[in-house]
Amino acid sequence: MKKAYVDFIRYSLGVESNIPASIGEINWHELYGFAQKQSISGLLAKTILNIDGTITMDDWRGNKPIDDDVLEWMMDYNMLQQLNSAAAEVSEKVSVKFEREGFASCILKGVGNSLYYPTPAMRTSGDVDVWVIPKEQLDKLEREEQLTDRQLLEIQNGCVEKVIAYCRKFVPKSKACYHHIDFLKMKGKDIEVHYRPSWLNNPHNNRELQVYFMRNAYKCFNNKTSIEINGVTSEFCRPTWEFNFVYQLCHVYNHLTHEGIGLRHMVDLYFLLKAAPEDRSDDAYYDTLLNRLGLRKIAEAVMWIMNEIFMLDAKYQICKSNERLGRLLLKEILIGGNFGQYDTRMFTRKTSSQTNNNIKRSMRDLMLLRYFPKETIWEPWFRCKHYFWRQQHR
Repeated sequence: MKKAYVDFIRYSLGVESNIPASIGEINWHELYGFAQKQSISGLLAKTILNIDGTITMDDWRGNKPIDDDVLEWMMDYNMLQQLNSAAAEVSEKVSVKFEREGFASCILKGVGNSLYYPTPAMRTSGDVDVWVIPKEQLDKLEREEQLTDRQLLEIQNGCVEKVIAYCRKFVPKSKACYHHIDFLKMKGKDIEVHYRPSWLNNPHNNRELQVYFMRNAYKCFNNKTSIEINGVTSEFCRPTWEFNFVYQLCHVYNHLTHEGIGLRHMVDLYFLLKAAPEDRSDDAYYDTLLNRLGLRKIAEAVMWIMNEIFMLDAKYQICKSNERLGRLLLKEILIGGNFGQYDTRMFTRKTSSQTNNNIKRSMRDLMLLRYFPKETIWEPWFRCKHYFWRQQHR
């Protein structure tokens, strides 16, 4: 990544208080292409459009964006405001809908992450992901400490069947996968209904992860929040801070090992870490938690990027960093962009042949094997298991 880009990202994040000298070297149209690839245009547009009015003519060092550049960034920023506003409204509407039908709901990722940003509309909005549990099952989780791991997983499995059956009343041919099912579309937003927030390939780690999700579910489904975008206030539940940290790490891990990950997810984690509550658990707790869930290595890779690229203050960092893993993660981010959509390497491009796609997936597993062996070595096993799971839930 160009040093000028890194400097500008740091300034946009608020890490640096002064405009970097390297601003004079930036080609604004090329930076726009980079921001689109990484889905961080909203973050940079707020600075380029000088919305806060803090940048003087001298600060641009003779490289003030021309009108065409400004128009390009302005159109994108305005579109993001509309998309984020729609995502917030849909999040509330879908939550209300499930509430009426006897389900508790919790909004994952997306607009919930926007709340950690200084300005919610800065974040590039995607689909609406909602985690759903039947209310009678959620009531059982209020005293989760009295339940064994096995009982928690039995409750989760019961939720899976009920949620799939409910969603197919509205979308009969909706495809279900291990953790979510496609649902309706509102205001142009695809809705994915989760019965499991996420998953891991490694069967032992995945079991621990699902137990963790269920033990913390009750707090998340009662963590009411609100967000205001374009003068419209929307209310819904979102995960607790700790849950969100674990969930986002897992989300990054999944996309890294399966297709690719973009810089937007690192920005999400940056703002999340900066928003850590003062009474959060100590580092020893997170050391134990990350080891138990199998997320230690991806956490160390993320912390390297937080330290080297975003210059995150050490007091916000959860664990030590790992340069070797961090450089790999950054390399994959820069090559593939958001969700690996820009990755042109032969073993990453999807084709119409499922056989070819399976071969390419295995090649990616081999590439990452020496970095994340405990997760990638189990990917072919999980892929086979998932195939039969989907056949069962067609």
